[in-house]
Amino acid sequence: LLHIEQAVQGILKPRDLNEVLQVCLSEFQKFGLDIQTLGLHRMVDATNQSLISIHVGSDGIIWGPERRDHSVVPIQRWKEQTLYYCKNLDRLAQNEQSDPDAYLDEFRQSRFRGLPIQSMLDIPFSDGLFCVHSIKESAFSESDIEMVRRVTDILAVGVSRAKNLEELEQRETLLTQSQNLAKAGSWERNFIWRYTASAHAQRRDSRSRTTRTHRGDF
Repeated sequence: LLHIEQAVQGILKPRDLNEVLQVCLSEFQKFGLDIQTLGLHRMVDATNQSLISIHVGSDGIIWGPERRDHSVVPIQRWKEQTLYYCKNLDRLAQNEQSDPDAYLDEFRQSRFRGLPIQSMLDIPFSDGLFCVHSIKESAFSESDIEMVRRVTDILAVGVSRAKNLEELEQRETLLTQSQNLAKAGSWERNFIWRYTASAHAQRRDSRSRTTRTHRGDF
C-alpha cells in the first residue's frame, strides 16, 4: 500500500484526491481484487443529507465530483459507522423493490454507468464512505475486506488533507475579494475627494475672478 500512502502525501491541491483514487483502483487490481469501479462519498451536510461523490471506472476514468442531495442511505450508513456488504444486488432488488428491473436499470445507470454491478462494499470513515464494486456475486473475501479497510484508513487522511486545502483556497478567495473591494472603495473615496477638491478650487477661482472684475469697474 506504499503507492497509496505516497499519493496521499503528494496531495497539494483538492483535485489531487482524484489521482489518489486512481492509484487505489490500480493497487487493488494488482492485488487481484475483482473491482470494476470504486467511489468516494464525502459528507458535505449531514443535516440536509448532502454529499459529493467521485467515481473511478476500471479504465481509470473519473466521473464527478457530483453533489447529491437527500442521499438518505449513504448518510445513514455513514452515521452508523458500520460496514455494508451487498453480495448480490439482483437478489436484493428482487426482495426489496416492487419493480426490481426498473430499479436496477436506473440505479446501475446513475451509479455505475450501466455496468451490471452485483457486489457492493461500503466502508465508512470520519468524513464519508469509501465504496468498491464488482460485477461478480460475493466478490470480496474477508481478506479483501480487510485490505479495503486498510486503504480506507489511508484514504481518510487524504480526504482530510484535501478538505483542509479546499477550505484554505476558499479563505484565500474571500480574502482576495475583500482586498479588491477595499481597493475599489479606496479608489472611489479618492476619486470623490479629488472631484470635491477640484470643484471647491474652481469655485474659489471663480469668486476670485469675479472680485477682481468688480474692483476694476470702480
